[in-house]
Amino acid sequence: ALTSAGARPLSDAELGGLGDDTEATLLWFDTAGEGLPLALHERPPGLRVVLLAGETAPTGPVDARWGLADFVLVGRFDGLVRELRGQAWTAALS
Repeated sequence: ALTSAGARPLSDAELGGLGDDTEATLLWFDTAGEGLPLALHERPPGLRVVLLAGETAPTGPVDARWGLADFVLVGRFDGLVRELRGQAWTAALS
């Protein structure tokens, strides 16, 4: 589903090498519950970040690295991706 929308994986080197002219939306699948990498603290202004946090909603204080994201979504990854392909999210992320 993601590749049909033009998505592709990024290596750590590519993530760190994004230029200021980057216009994109980064979907970060947080499968390990580690939040976003600190490298995103100084991201290009045109890079929107959507953190997909999985099914485990936070029970305590929210990880401060979640603040690096424009959106944080909790739920099953397949359902979240399906929602992101919908008209409302397409408009919000464009």
